[in-house]
Amino acid sequence: MPRILNKLQIFNDRHSYIYRDGNTVSQRWYLYFYDKERKSCHRFSLGDDFDFNSEKEALRRGEEKYLELRTKSERGEKIKLLTAQQMADRFRTHERNRISTTPHTGITKVRHRFISNHLDKFLEYVPPNTPVHKFGRDIFSNYIAWRKDWAELRGKPMPRDNTIRQELSTFRRMIRSIAIQEGYLTAMPTLPTLNTTRQDRENRRDCLTREEWKRLEVKARHWAKQTHKKEIAAANYREGVRKVVVSVRIRPTQQKHRQLMYLAMMITMNTGIRIGSLRKLKWANIEKNPVLSSDQQKVSCLIRVPGAITKTGISYTINAPIVDYLNQVREITSFKRPSDFIFMNQKLGQPFSDRIWKDSFHEMLVESGIAVWAENDNNHCRKIRVLSGKKLTWYSLRHTYITFRILYGKTSIATLCNQTNTSMKYMDTHYFHYRAELSTEELNEGRKYLRETNMDIDWMDRNGWGDGRGDD
Repeated sequence: MPRILNKLQIFNDRHSYIYRDGNTVSQRWYLYFYDKERKSCHRFSLGDDFDFNSEKEALRRGEEKYLELRTKSERGEKIKLLTAQQMADRFRTHERNRISTTPHTGITKVRHRFISNHLDKFLEYVPPNTPVHKFGRDIFSNYIAWRKDWAELRGKPMPRDNTIRQELSTFRRMIRSIAIQEGYLTAMPTLPTLNTTRQDRENRRDCLTREEWKRLEVKARHWAKQTHKKEIAAANYREGVRKVVVSVRIRPTQQKHRQLMYLAMMITMNTGIRIGSLRKLKWANIEKNPVLSSDQQKVSCLIRVPGAITKTGISYTINAPIVDYLNQVREITSFKRPSDFIFMNQKLGQPFSDRIWKDSFHEMLVESGIAVWAENDNNHCRKIRVLSGKKLTWYSLRHTYITFRILYGKTSIATLCNQTNTSMKYMDTHYFHYRAELSTEELNEGRKYLRETNMDIDWMDRNGWGDGRGDD
């Protein structure tokens, strides 16, 4: 408790006064303020940039601070100061506490990392010590231009409009849940809007071409059978330490893991299952298809995907020709009980870690020549550069499966939606890469008379349509 000295009442308010704290060496001046609206007490320092023996200056500062606090109290705003840094830290902690491995009960670690990056941008745009109650309605008016300048100055890729929208959405949630709900602000600052472009509406997913997939499958199969691998090591030379590439023997357990990763890739490419669901599949989720003959059951089976391990929280069933791949997994793995996960670390007896999934896919892409190791790659954090500029991950295999079914298969969109647990609208927005030149047979189906011309059709090339130039 402070030892009150030189107590001076403020504006005849018997509940508010300034005083000097006798327990401090400097005996600086403080304002004691009682918030009648919320029935709470507050103490504020009046600063240390004036002569503490000057009661007149202390009273002037106390009255000024008193009027500011009284006005905020009457407007329903918070009395205590909250800075932009404190608000961001609180929101970051709140979101971290929501991380959950159980689907649909919180957020994932990846989602939290995105939110954390958004908050980092917020603190670069708004000075961390800025009091929240001083946020103007137009504080974010220049954010879009600032965000693009930020990327350009650092040599980063220009942010897409959708990225900026997500950042502004995070700001909105943070301000609404903390600043407004707790009374530091009475109204939401105006957030800029961006017009939706055709590119944002389509938002196509990166996937493999047919040629890339053929090359990846062949090279990945070879990669799974390798007995040696190349690693970066440090070697001592007269002129100093240099990085060299050495051949290292692959341990038996690692070789099993490679084979399992290859089979996981093949199962994904034949089912379109999400990687998150694949990693949590158990042997109990695999069933025979009762409507098939005994010979057909040796080819195709059913995967009962429970809602607890799906992105949407909805259970669904996959019909896929993967029996041979599953039998190969059973020959490799030591964990075959119905309650065991299909893809398990053979040494630890646990599901594969994120690192094994990620590094294995990167190694297969590099082995196939689709990607090369990045300049900042190392054995502890493998990084690649995809030569085509695409962003390829395990999820790209799902995108490839869906795209191939649409472009080259006979699967209807409705059947494909049920098979992959997605909606018609989402399919059209994210996956449907319509190519008119491949749709002739489908568009002509059901027409009785398709007359074949006996005249020259080279005029189509002469008009420029053949090379994509055509009329505007």
